[in-house]
Amino acid sequence: MKLFSRNKDSFKKFKGQEYFYTDKSNNLYFKSFHSGNFELVKDADLKSLTFLSNTYFYDKGYSSFKDYESYGYFKIDNVLFWFGKKVKEDFTGDLINISEHFFTDNEHLFVNGQIFDFDKETFKCLNRYYAKDSKIVFHSDKVIHSADSETFRVIREDSGYSQDFIDKYNFLTDDGFSAWACDKNNLYFCGKPFLSGLIDPLTTRIIRTHILIDKNNVFYHKKQVKDADPDTFECIIDSSKLNDEYKKIKIFTSFFKDKDNIFYLYEDEVSESKDEIIRCTRRNRKKYIDDLKVMTENFEIYNLIDTDIERINKLIEE
Repeated sequence: MKLFSRNKDSFKKFKGQEYFYTDKSNNLYFKSFHSGNFELVKDADLKSLTFLSNTYFYDKGYSSFKDYESYGYFKIDNVLFWFGKKVKEDFTGDLINISEHFFTDNEHLFVNGQIFDFDKETFKCLNRYYAKDSKIVFHSDKVIHSADSETFRVIREDSGYSQDFIDKYNFLTDDGFSAWACDKNNLYFCGKPFLSGLIDPLTTRIIRTHILIDKNNVFYHKKQVKDADPDTFECIIDSSKLNDEYKKIKIFTSFFKDKDNIFYLYEDEVSESKDEIIRCTRRNRKKYIDDLKVMTENFEIYNLIDTDIERINKLIEE
């Protein structure tokens, strides 16, 4: 469709429709949800237009319509569309929704308006975003060409917090929403290889969304956490003891520990690229000391042993 950015005053709503407008020459336009621009609807017969919803209509050139439960697909006569884009002509079959993004007509896979050949006997949706068959791995409507289907799996994100805390603060930890996956070759984030060659994908676990731990190292985003022991690195909050009086949730979730050290998630006020997890030392105490003092006032909500408390007290000593 051709896009127009004319003065909006030159358009009038058509028959009270929310998104359809006409100009002085009786051309029909669809107002884009995102840009606000007006898209010309070519060859529309205004006299015979029948509206089926806020966005779907047909004119005298069509005789039948089917909408697939607002997933963007609809069929007019034997032509299949996805959000107005023609997907397949002579479509005499029907679409079956396998999962949110994935449809089939029992012969092909339909993903966001694209058609793929697939092995329906081995195809399965791994979560909301990932799916695979015996040969191909998908992330939404993209094929992950580098993925090994046999070993590909979704990685569940472990928040490090109790279920009560997850429920209370609406943490999305279920693997149904996880953007992380792996195979024998790579770790993947949103379908793209991540830290290739630097992380062991099959031993990777995820805590707090962007803290990655494999058998050798701990990473925050793409930065290695120096001096961290991957076998014992963990969140130290005992979130089952949190209650409404603890308002500064960020402070309580910014500290970590391993068998030897206390760590702090430092977030730079100017540049997000400078965010990092640091080992707490006397030398860098300016970055964490205020939060650590708050922590010492609330030891009861942390999962700490005596040696942890001794380390913390030494860090805050003047």
